[in-house]
Order: sequence, then structure tokens, then C-alpha cells
Amino acid sequence: MALNSKTRVEKANLKGYVLVISMLFVFFNLFAMKGEQIQKNIVFNVDTNSYNSVSNSFFFKGERYLWFEFNKTDEDIEIRVLSDKLNAKNIILMPSAEFSQIDSPAFLNNEYYSFHIRFRNIARSNFLSLRFKVYEDSVNYQIEEVKLMPVNKTYVNLYTNDYDLFIGEEKIFELQCNMPENLRLSEEWVITPEMDYKIYKKNNQLLLSIVPKSLGKKNFSATIPTFKPIDLGIKSLNYECVIKPITFTVKSGRLAFLNLDQKEITFNDLSRKEGIEVQIDKNRDMQIGKTYRIEEQETPGGALIAEIYTRQLLNNDKILCRLRVYNLHKPSDGYLYIKDGDIAKFITNFIISPQTSIQKISVLKNGVDWNESNIVFPGEDITIRLEGIGFHKAKFLFEEIKDLRQDTVVKTDNAVEYRLKIPADISKKKIFIYNDNENTGRFLQVKEYQEPRRMDFILVDYGNGPKAVEQYAGPELYEKTIKNIIISFDPDKIDSINKFYGKQYVDISVKITGSKNELLELTTLPQMVICPGPKSARNIYYDKRDATNDVYSLNTLLGQKTYDLDEWAKIKITFRHSKEKYNSPGLERNVEIILQRKIKFDIDVSFPSLLTKVVKDNNWQNGLGVSMAMIAQFSFYQKDKIARLMPYKVGVGFLALNAFNFSENITRDLGIVILGSVYPTRRDTKFSFPLYAGGGYLLNRKSWFWLFGPGIRVSF
Repeated sequence: MALNSKTRVEKANLKGYVLVISMLFVFFNLFAMKGEQIQKNIVFNVDTNSYNSVSNSFFFKGERYLWFEFNKTDEDIEIRVLSDKLNAKNIILMPSAEFSQIDSPAFLNNEYYSFHIRFRNIARSNFLSLRFKVYEDSVNYQIEEVKLMPVNKTYVNLYTNDYDLFIGEEKIFELQCNMPENLRLSEEWVITPEMDYKIYKKNNQLLLSIVPKSLGKKNFSATIPTFKPIDLGIKSLNYECVIKPITFTVKSGRLAFLNLDQKEITFNDLSRKEGIEVQIDKNRDMQIGKTYRIEEQETPGGALIAEIYTRQLLNNDKILCRLRVYNLHKPSDGYLYIKDGDIAKFITNFIISPQTSIQKISVLKNGVDWNESNIVFPGEDITIRLEGIGFHKAKFLFEEIKDLRQDTVVKTDNAVEYRLKIPADISKKKIFIYNDNENTGRFLQVKEYQEPRRMDFILVDYGNGPKAVEQYAGPELYEKTIKNIIISFDPDKIDSINKFYGKQYVDISVKITGSKNELLELTTLPQMVICPGPKSARNIYYDKRDATNDVYSLNTLLGQKTYDLDEWAKIKITFRHSKEKYNSPGLERNVEIILQRKIKFDIDVSFPSLLTKVVKDNNWQNGLGVSMAMIAQFSFYQKDKIARLMPYKVGVGFLALNAFNFSENITRDLGIVILGSVYPTRRDTKFSFPLYAGGGYLLNRKSWFWLFGPGIRVSF
């Protein structure tokens, strides 16, 4: 019984394992289907052909692609996504630069989601794909991608009834092609032992130029690379279009064609005066030790293009010659005739090109038009355009420039453009331009930046510690004596890693005025030249001979010393960039320092008319005359206001009671008094009518007293 029970338990566990594995298998399959519901249910309708993700899918380098054939570079395609789980509300085609959606999406017959797209240039578009947003609900979605592999069965055929070629003569044929936009064409000649050829486009025609080199029957075939594959392979894609072989008969011309070993000769002083050594095909009719004329026409009287002097026979069926050139020539200008006197003996053809010469340099910077200049600055990303002659054979190099990219679109015999980055730590002031390791004599002039920077690198300390000029937002009120004003600099703040400003030229002027705005001193300091500090990548390359990165004490430069200034004096220091040193307007900043005081001490003579109460008499008396008071008093300034007094004062002094009361029975006395007064707040008034209140001690009566009343005040 125990054995049977154990067996039942094992069977139950086995069933549980199978159930779990089955559930996991279903889960992963559902997840995979969810992630590929677009790729497995997509149809392309191109023209009259239809492609689907089942029959037209293939794997290449581990990636799944949907391939289809296209017939136009701007092909219109209908795309259908078949699914019973998708509709126009939960699937969105993401936009792309390679195509545009030309109609509104629609979910048709509850069967498929349909829309149309138009490619912009399918032959030249790389990494084509469709990306969809598939929403699981109103918020959550996943992005699914369908990689595309457009295919065009590009063909190129040569149809002609003229199979005769003449040695050394260039012959041009028109080629037939169903998709010339898919061809990767080169302007370079293809050199073979039998014949040279070039396939190119001109005036919207696809042309083939052939120059045969030897006599007899010659088979011609060519392979042209394509942008898009012409058919699919299992392990690789076919990106080559083959011209079917065609047989030509190469005949000798009326005049023997002689090849030079050099296809291009540079026209310069050396080739014109001294000549260069060349090798020409041996011909039994060509004499050794003779000079032949080379002209552009067969008849007499042609312009002299070159002269060739035959020196000696060589073992390779060539003749060693010295060639002197006198004019420029291109093969398209026609054949060259080798003449004995005025009689043409042979024909040849080669290029006589001008010596590469840079005649103009232009610079294009971000946000600025082309400027004819050779001036550049460290750390710049710029485009350089070189213009001149003979650029087709030039290989330009820029000294100390490693990040150099040539614009292959702008490359002609007369102009070429380069995108380059000037190193931030470039050591040279001139970047010479080389052509095949030969100095052209032209260069880019490296200039240091000289731009005005905000004045956070200038520090001013008048007693509260150094602070950048940029941080002074208004007048600085200072209660203590200004012992000195120190101007210093922080040169490491001028240049940063990605931005250079260069040396800073700063003019400084100082204006000192008194409390009544009277001018005490006006001084202009010598021009300050602050050179960026060691943290700058350009520090070691700046000219520091005129740099003045010192600490300046204003009291050593001023006649009116700051520690001798009275209250409410104002020191105004103006910093401005020197106008003559910059092309753009500089900055100007002011630092104002005002000597603030809280209390003012002065002597007042006033004439109060007072009500007094003597302690002994215990009654108030009203003097008909006016008393006279001389008070040493303190005034109080309003906080954070410049030279504005509070409307009250307190002082101690002497009071001549009833000094100006001339009644016969009046009692006069002299008292020591503590007197408070309320004044009008007008500034700089010498004559006013204050109110007084206070108390003191009468010397004659020897009694304390109280008093208050109006009066007349005169201040000194």
C-alpha cells in the first residue's frame, strides 16, 4: 500500500510539471506573437505586384527583412496590415525622412489596416524600415519595426551596329538602363591592358567611353556597383550590374597612335623650359635624335602644344624622350598630332593640365555667409573653400589638422571644400596647405580670440572682501573708513574649455565726489591687459609681454586718499572694454562706494520761544521774548538712504532763558539743558523753525525746570 501511495504522488507531481511547462510554453508563444503581430501580417502592393511577410521574408546577417521590387525612385506603395486584433485606433505608422504618408489610415471590412506611402528616393535611402506604434490600451504601447529590403533588377545594355574601334581613339556609346539612379558611377577611368573605359552620366544620358590600346578582336564587359541589390542571395546580396560581353574590332588608324607612359603632364616652368622625361611607343618611322612638333590639328599652321625630342631606344619597345609643353590640352579637345615639320606622322593624346594653384580661400562659419579670408581661430569648426586651377589631381593637406573631411559633392577642377576643426591647442600661427607633401605657399592664419567677456574676472575689495565687478548691482554703503581699494583679477575665468575670449583690454577711471557732489578727483588708470590663466588651453600661446595681471592699490594711484574722505563721499570706479581693441561693442560696468554714517554731530544756535515750568514755582511761564540756546547735538541718518536725516535731534548745551525778553519784570537765567528737537526733513537748510522739548537746571534759581515750544534754528 505504501508503494502504491508513493507512485500516485510521483504521478501527480509529474502532471503538475507538465502543466507548468505547458503554461510557460503558451505564455512565451503569446508574447512572441504579440511582439511580431505586425511583421507576420503585412502586405505590400507595389504597382501590380503583391508582397507579404510570409512569402517575401528572408533573414540576412541575423535580421529579418521584407523584400519587394521597386520600379521608380518615388514609388507609391499600398501597405496592408492584416489582423483581427488591430484597427485604426491602436496602430500608428511613425513618420520618417525616407517616405511620406499620402492618405489617411483606414480599417477596412474589419479585416486589415490600409494606408499608402510614397518614398522620396528609394534608391539612395539607407536602412529603410517601417516603425509602428501598437497600443495595448489608451496609454501603453510598443514599437514594432519592419525592416525593408527594396530590390531592383537593374540592367545596363549596350546596343550598337558599329563594332569598329581605332587604336588610341576615344569612342562614346549610349547605354540603355532601366534604373540609372541605382548605379554607383565614378568619374575615374578604368585602366585595363586591352582598353580603357569610363561609364558616366552627361545631360541625363548614360554614356560609355572606350579608348582601345591594342589591335584585333577585343571582348568588352564591365561591372557596375549598385546602391540597392539587384537580386537576393542566401548568404549575400548581389550589388553588381554586369554589361553583357560585346566584341569589338580594333583597327589601326591612318596615322599610328603612340601612347605616352604618362597620361597627364603638369604645365609649369620645369616642363616648359627644361622638359620632363617620358616614354613613347616605338615605331619604325620615328627617328632617334630628332625633335617633333605636337599640334592640335593635322593640317599645317596649328598652335604649338608641345615638342618631343627622341633620345634613345629602350628594351621594353619604348623610346626615351624629353617632352616640353607650351599649352594646356584636354583629350576632349581632340587628338594631338606628332609632326615632322608641317607633316603629321603620328597621333597621340594626353593631358596637359595647369599646375595646381590656390588663388582664393574662403571661410564659412556657423550662421555666417562665406567670407573671403584665411583667418581662423583655435577650437573652431569651419568649412574651408579653396578655389584655383588644377584641383582634379590635388591632394591637399592642412598642417596640424587631424580632423579633416572633404566634401565629395563640391569637388571640381576649380574648387574644393573641406570641413575641418582647428585644434584648441594648436601651436602654430600659420597652418600651411600642402599638395602631395609640397608646400603650396598658401596658409590659414591662426589668430587668438579677442572678444569682450563679462567682467566676472575683475575683483574689487574696499574692505568687505573681494567681489566680482559683475556682482555689484548698486551703490555699496560702507560705515567704516576705507583704508584702501584693491583691484585684482582672476585670469582663469576668462577662457573655458569650449569657449575662448583671449586677452582682455580694460580701461579704468575713478571719480571721487564729496557729500555735496563736488568733484574731488577724476583719474584714468593705465590700460589693464589681463591674459587668460594657466587653466586655458591657449595660455602658453598668448603673447604676455603687455599683460598686467597684477594687484592694483588705488591709494598709490590717487591724489585724494580714500582714508581721508569725509562722510557721504562717493567713489565711482568705471570699468569698460577698450573700444579700439574689439570689433564688437564691449561692456561697461560701474562700482560705486559711498561712505555711510549713522550719526551726525554738530553745534546749533537756536532761538526758542518756550513754555517753562520751574520745579520751585510749580507753574508754567510763557516768555514773551525769545530765549537763546547753544546746543551740541546729535543727528541720526535714515537707514539705507544716502545722507537723509531723521526728523529729530538730541543735544546738550546752554540755554539763556528769556534772553530776548525785554519786559521790566521778567526773570532771566542761564541753564544747562538737555534738549530734543523736531526738524523739517528738507536737505541742507541753514534756517528752520523746529519744535523743542527738554529740561535742565537753572544756575541762578538753582532749580530744575521743564520746557517746550517752537523756535528759530540756525545751523553751522
